[in-house]
Amino acid sequence: MSPRETLFVPIDTALVHGWLGTPDSSHGILLKPTTASNVVYGFTSIYVPGLIDDRAELIVHFSGSDSLVLRPTQDAFVATAPQPSPSSSMIFIQAGVADRGFLHFNVDSIPRSASITFASLEFVRNSSLSVRNELSIDSVLVQILLFPDSLGGTSALARGATENDSIFTADVRNIVQQWVTGKPNYGVALRAFGEFTTLDRFVIHGRTSSDTISRPALRVTYSVVR
Repeated sequence: MSPRETLFVPIDTALVHGWLGTPDSSHGILLKPTTASNVVYGFTSIYVPGLIDDRAELIVHFSGSDSLVLRPTQDAFVATAPQPSPSSSMIFIQAGVADRGFLHFNVDSIPRSASITFASLEFVRNSSLSVRNELSIDSVLVQILLFPDSLGGTSALARGATENDSIFTADVRNIVQQWVTGKPNYGVALRAFGEFTTLDRFVIHGRTSSDTISRPALRVTYSVVR
């Protein structure tokens, strides 16, 4: 589907009559694909006052030539998908259903007094298994784990050097510095940057990938004051 294609969906007039007569009864409408559909339709919902308004429209025609155009006050999308099988060779990061990847690196060999001058997290995307389109947000958020199953705190953005690059890097100096100075090291979570707005899938090589060169790597440079 073209990014600017407009779809028209007829709505039962009795439903709209109910909304107009009793505003508290208006809970909106659900657009749901049929079970046989294998097509994903996306709708823009951008609103910048005075500049852009790409939200959906409800056009109500009255008797005669009068009409009313309404914009939504809220919108959301919900996606479901089967959970990927656990694997240490490939890590699946899926937007829309918030499947996240996790990495842990042991930095205990770095002295507690060290000052981290450089720390780069590098991982490689498997292009054949990943899913993208012309509207994809080609970035992955690297976020520190405050507890074994809790996100929060410092984060970094991992991107490729070019749009189609398979190698992603993130500046994680602040994250590593926290681990070195004593903050509990539960690793990091990898999240699609468009986790709540896209259906992008990033599949990256894991720690046991048969392609050893593509396994995730943490490169650290530090100095110690003696």
